[in-house]
Amino acid sequence: MAVDQNQLMMDVLRKTAEKHGLACLLYEKPFDGINGSGKHNNYSIITDNGQNLFSPGEKPSENVRFLVFICAFIKAVNTYPELLRMSASCAGNDHRLGANEAPPAIVSIYLGEYIERILTDLVKGKKTDITKDPREFNPISGLSYIPRDNNDRNRTSPVAFTGNKFEFRMLGSSMSASMTNTILNSIMAKTLNDIAAELEGIKYLQDVRAKALDICRTILQENNKILFSGDGYSESWVREAERRGLPNIRSSVESYKILDRADTVSLLTELGVYTKTELAARKAIYIEEYIHKIGIEVRTLTKMINEEVLPAMTEELTFYNNACNAAGDTAPVYIKDRVTNISELIDKVYGGLNQLNQVYAAKTKKAKNIDTGIELYNEVCPLMDEIRQYVNAYESIASDRFYHIPSYEDMLFGL
Repeated sequence: MAVDQNQLMMDVLRKTAEKHGLACLLYEKPFDGINGSGKHNNYSIITDNGQNLFSPGEKPSENVRFLVFICAFIKAVNTYPELLRMSASCAGNDHRLGANEAPPAIVSIYLGEYIERILTDLVKGKKTDITKDPREFNPISGLSYIPRDNNDRNRTSPVAFTGNKFEFRMLGSSMSASMTNTILNSIMAKTLNDIAAELEGIKYLQDVRAKALDICRTILQENNKILFSGDGYSESWVREAERRGLPNIRSSVESYKILDRADTVSLLTELGVYTKTELAARKAIYIEEYIHKIGIEVRTLTKMINEEVLPAMTEELTFYNNACNAAGDTAPVYIKDRVTNISELIDKVYGGLNQLNQVYAAKTKKAKNIDTGIELYNEVCPLMDEIRQYVNAYESIASDRFYHIPSYEDMLFGL
């Protein structure tokens, strides 16, 4: 229901914007260097009578049900990180993930200092001292110290425990949250089935509790590589993640390979979520959509360059060239430099645009499959970024008299 409501909200935003002569940008990264746009998918499991199974309660170290479910989540994410990465994949999100104001493309879990301490003590067989629960001084006279909020403090983590739920932050703003929640439910179902199988047949409650805690210890020992509380934006984390064996899938199109991998097919068919044919269809649709969106970006860039940028550069070059010719030998160095700079940038932009369209045409004239998508990501997208740099260089010296596309300064401070 929440996914449907989110889809309706996106539709309302678009239509309402149009009524007021505006455009609602749901694209993940419309402006380079400015924070992108994503969705935070809050995930918890609640029983039919309203009990949140991710709620720690007053004594989380003694709450066996909480420990089992949080450990199940850790195992699920560590076992299927590529599936979660795929569920947040689209062409627009490639510009956002790992861009230093969004979660990295490496899937990891942040639990918070308090919960991590409880789980560490569980592995060691220690009893967590509840009195060490973080507390803050209350300045109001007559009131005692109050518990410190245990919610997430690490905004660089793609998956974070936030009190009584997990927050999945990789999802792009233009995307439906349906696949993400389908994957989360599926991997949790698989993990909980495995845990239940180990607990079945145990007669006495105290034995069930003891076995459950043993299962939790084993899960934490075997899956602790997915836990990370440091800076997810740092290069050191990329190296550390590689050392741990965590996948770093940088492009959406590459992530779609997981959909026909044997363990994915086995997981989702055995649970009755998808058939093998349905998974193949989704993979084909995702790849087609990716190639289509890259094509839109290429055509849009070409249109803007040909209709706006190159004419403005040519007009400004003519202006300075005429001034230089009129001044003759006495022309200021400033005017001569402008003529040289703009001439060089015109050649770079025009040459880059021709190369871009040639490469794009060559890559898309054959059968459009996952190899086509990977080639577009590796060869076409960098060419668009290169052209952007040339246009940005011109924009930094362009006069408003000739260049009419709003600059960042106009958009951020001129409205």
